[in-house]
Amino acid sequence: MNENSKQIVVVGGGPGGLETASMLARMGFDVEIIEKEDVIGGHLNQYYQLFPNFRDAGELTQELKERAAHPKIKISTGESLLDLTRNDGKFEILTSKRRKINPDAVVMATGFDPFEAERKEEFGYGVYPNVITSIELEKMFREQGKVTTVDGRIPERVGIVHCVGSRDEKVGNFYCSRICCICGVKQAIEIRKHHPETRVTNFYMDMRMSGQYFEELYRQSQERWGVYYVRGRISEAAMTVDGKIRVKAEDTLIAKPVTLSVDLLVLMVGIEASNSTKEFSKRLEIESDYGFFRSRDRHSEDQESPVDGLFLAGTAKGPASIKETLADARATAGKVWEYFQNN
Repeated sequence: MNENSKQIVVVGGGPGGLETASMLARMGFDVEIIEKEDVIGGHLNQYYQLFPNFRDAGELTQELKERAAHPKIKISTGESLLDLTRNDGKFEILTSKRRKINPDAVVMATGFDPFEAERKEEFGYGVYPNVITSIELEKMFREQGKVTTVDGRIPERVGIVHCVGSRDEKVGNFYCSRICCICGVKQAIEIRKHHPETRVTNFYMDMRMSGQYFEELYRQSQERWGVYYVRGRISEAAMTVDGKIRVKAEDTLIAKPVTLSVDLLVLMVGIEASNSTKEFSKRLEIESDYGFFRSRDRHSEDQESPVDGLFLAGTAKGPASIKETLADARATAGKVWEYFQNN
């Protein structure tokens, strides 16, 4: 098999797509990345620091972009997928720029979308100015290096709400988004590092510290940084006459109601399948629960779709951390190589 004769299209230029493409290029394949946004990097472009070691997210973004700057990789930005079919062992792709491509294999690295916080009306996102999402908090850190309310004040109190849009029967998402708990811990520590006078309270259902060093970070947030935790869902958030956000919850550990006024309320939004993931998983009839792509087997063939030559990488299949996404992307590249060895 001559790798140079094979062409692969990777749909999505986020961390999963970039890592898959760079691995395939180093194996000798010609790869084209199709990215609907004007820049590559995906949601990583918005992040400030990464858990659990607080690495600068910009460093990793740059590292991935440099690896993708390979002579065998073509990057097409501002272009999306309109159609994808398979005929006679080859794929037929039509893009938004009316280009037709006939690759030998396709990798769907279409990523995720953050949960739309407006759907949880009780939290007041989009209604009260000092209710923001965790994505917006990351952007605030990244762009201004501090946390402020809409009128530019350093908040005296910040509330962080976990599991917004995840493990929630009302919005139809029964699954855990995997990264929200640890991201809430990380962001609480970041706030305390930048503003030691600010009191931070996390409202949670239960803390799922499943990764290495996650539990240590959770403990450190309390012992070293003085972050408070209340076990219980917020039932309501409303703005007071002085512009604060008053939240009502039940502390299920002590079985008592809790009312707290904060200057800023941060909603830890979960992971949902992106619009392109939903569209093409359904169109190709390989849709799993909640609109993500369905793999052949969750254990031994998780990087392969039920369609021959169509592969899956990263959060196109479901929630995952960046570390897990990159590892999965490398496994996907290996599966593509194996596919061409046998075909």
